[in-house]
Amino acid sequence: MTGKSFEVESLLKSIDWIFNEIEKSPSLLGDILFLRWLILLLLDLRAPIESPYVYRFLQTIEKIDDTADIHNAPQKCIIYSRLKKEAGYLARVAERIDFERGRPDNLFISLMCTVFAEFPEAFEPDTLNRAREWLEGIIEKNIKERNPDALSFNLLNYYKLSGRSKKLDRWIRSLLDMQERDHWPPVNPVWGDEISVTANCIYNLLQLGIDPSSEPVRRAVSWLKRQMKLNGSWRENPRITTITVRSLIAASRYKKEIQERFLDVIKEYEAKELMNQLLAIIRTSSIEEPLKLRLVAEGQIALLQRGSSFKEKVKSFATKISANPDIAKLAPMVMELTAKLLTYAL
Repeated sequence: MTGKSFEVESLLKSIDWIFNEIEKSPSLLGDILFLRWLILLLLDLRAPIESPYVYRFLQTIEKIDDTADIHNAPQKCIIYSRLKKEAGYLARVAERIDFERGRPDNLFISLMCTVFAEFPEAFEPDTLNRAREWLEGIIEKNIKERNPDALSFNLLNYYKLSGRSKKLDRWIRSLLDMQERDHWPPVNPVWGDEISVTANCIYNLLQLGIDPSSEPVRRAVSWLKRQMKLNGSWRENPRITTITVRSLIAASRYKKEIQERFLDVIKEYEAKELMNQLLAIIRTSSIEEPLKLRLVAEGQIALLQRGSSFKEKVKSFATKISANPDIAKLAPMVMELTAKLLTYAL
């Protein structure tokens, strides 16, 4: 396997691990922090938002209660700003900010600065000006506290709102100076982990225009790759894995190839979801028992396959159902879902 193939397959394996964890533990989607990073990863991969699989995650984040945690609303706003939607909602959340008093808190304001930077046309010029002023102060504080994680996000937001400047270049050098040999440590282990912090620093530095082949980025990317487990995860943690995969894809020379391959992956996941729905209907249908058992067994075997093997199994399975007039008579809903499944296989 070439270096290119290995890198592409490794990152796709990590994405597969994330999706498998979601299927095993759907409650993961109740964690808005994980859900936010997951959706950002999918958007970076150019996953079509109209795709049923992606739309499911967007619907889930919309349903999360804003009042359950003070930071839920700005987390939602980050997704909406990437999609350039819900401008009215974004403006209402922004009204809660008191820049002078730092309220509701610095994390809330920092998250909303990401929103201002991503979708500035949704806000008044005065709000953006005050955000710039606040960012200047918090950036100096981040540097004094040696907080690379917060600093990298605030630098990127300031850059998007204010453009390049000598002051920004000086701040970027401060972030690079915080790197310890090959990674960035968290300001406090209680507030973060070195893998996520390093991944965030890489991603944000790349958006700031730092060359992926530069020594600090190259060393950090190599360090992250060494931390990867054989199953494709980082620390068996879906959130950390999602953040890290997003960063490594951004730094990869093969980003375009990964995006193209991912479209096939997402289609396969959607087909498997469709297959599960179909098998559930078959199990409760009035199809004769011997045929029902054979179909369920064949469908379950297909679900164990991947790639071209899965597609061939689906094609055989769907063709067999479509050609059976008894199934059409006894279970019309089965035929409807089978037609959709056959579209994927062909």
